[in-house]
Amino acid sequence: NDEKTRKWVRALKPDVLAVFGTRIIQEPVLALARLGALNMHTGLSPYYRGGQCTFWCFYENDLEHAGVTVHHLTQKIDGGDIVYTAQPIIEAGDTVRSLECKLVKLGTEKMVQAISEVHAGTAPRTKQTREGKLFLSKMYTLEKRLELEERLKKGRLRQAVLS
Repeated sequence: NDEKTRKWVRALKPDVLAVFGTRIIQEPVLALARLGALNMHTGLSPYYRGGQCTFWCFYENDLEHAGVTVHHLTQKIDGGDIVYTAQPIIEAGDTVRSLECKLVKLGTEKMVQAISEVHAGTAPRTKQTREGKLFLSKMYTLEKRLELEERLKKGRLRQAVLS
């Protein structure tokens, strides 16, 4: 968001900005892309917004809402209009890490498609009408991680996937 970054982006003259795994990008940077800015979020918006969403799906035993979202960037955390969502196949042996890898792969495919369609003027755009859950970095604690690891050792994920 600093002037050095804005100058660098301005020199590129981008049609579309595409981001993944970043903090909130302020309006002066977003405005530099002629057609807008997209984010690949490894959470299924609007159900899960913020950080570590794959972890929180496991933690809340809510794998039904594990997914990835490509959306337009706004100042609201993961709250911009949705271009695409996708959900991976979840298997009994999946972990937070393996599921995150599946989401990044799936999300990259959707991001490439979204960029192409935004450029062509054919990208879908769906407003988010639900608030969902917002997970901030400070909520992801060592205690919560250890608690989840203990539950997973007891086969809780396997039960959830197979039921």
